[in-house]
Amino acid sequence: MQKAMNRNLIQQARQVDLVTFMQSQGYDPKPESRSKGTYRIEGHGGLILKNNGFICFSETDNGQFKSYGTKKTSNLSGNSIDFVIWFFNVSFQTAIKMLLGQTLSTNAYDTKKEHQTPLKSDAPELVLPAQATNYKRLFAYLNKTRSIDSSVIQMCLDKKLIYQDDKGNVVFLWYDKNKKIVGANLRGTLTDIPFKKNLVSNDMTNGFRIVIGKPKKLLVFEASIDALSMLTIHPNLTDTLLIAMNCLSQLPIHKALKDYPDIKKVFMCIDADNAADNFYNNLDLSIDYQRVLPLAPAKDWNESLQKKIRRK
Repeated sequence: MQKAMNRNLIQQARQVDLVTFMQSQGYDPKPESRSKGTYRIEGHGGLILKNNGFICFSETDNGQFKSYGTKKTSNLSGNSIDFVIWFFNVSFQTAIKMLLGQTLSTNAYDTKKEHQTPLKSDAPELVLPAQATNYKRLFAYLNKTRSIDSSVIQMCLDKKLIYQDDKGNVVFLWYDKNKKIVGANLRGTLTDIPFKKNLVSNDMTNGFRIVIGKPKKLLVFEASIDALSMLTIHPNLTDTLLIAMNCLSQLPIHKALKDYPDIKKVFMCIDADNAADNFYNNLDLSIDYQRVLPLAPAKDWNESLQKKIRRK
């Protein structure tokens, strides 16, 4: 018998303000000047957030706009639950967990109901960007601009963790424990034109991972480049799993601990800012963790790395 989720929890999740929620996930929604109360997210030009609703004018399927959860319209739209299912490519139940910021107990389910049909994410198949014929911009950006050591870059290439796409972006590939690609995030290589993007069909419960040996400790970062920065600062790490959430979400951490049960130590290496403080206040892990701040004065680990190199 499939348990149905408590209707009150579903209603609470539907009413969550999306701007506040996305800020808690590490995003920085910007006010839309032409329409009061609406916000946009960098790298998602057609996406508009307002209160507990969203609309996206750029998400199409074979030339036709799609709709999630609400009556069919000429665009992609819906409430907070619909948005999280689509944006983070997660299940109905996971979306509610994320919105309410909690681990749901058995009390969250209505056992009197035999079945409740969840909203379908209709997430498209993961399509990776085409590879470039050479990786010159990748090397220049990571090594010269971001100060990542060439040995770390080569290791990532050898493990097929990164590549340069045909538009010159660095593509960070996300692998699950079975070495299947389940997502990717892109980082632009032009310093005067900032660009970041998570692919629509990413498994946001996984994130970008670097596996070293047989992991007994876990290092958690916000951004993929921060993970590479840590390997440049500490090149002799052993038996370690490094993950980059590419947002502020507990889900990749919980999944990593489940995938690698021998991990006994967790080091939270996320940014030193207010969003991180809010994240720690809601963090719920089954094992103790240690917060490791970037080397001061710096906001993140790549900034720490670059300042360390400049001091030499």
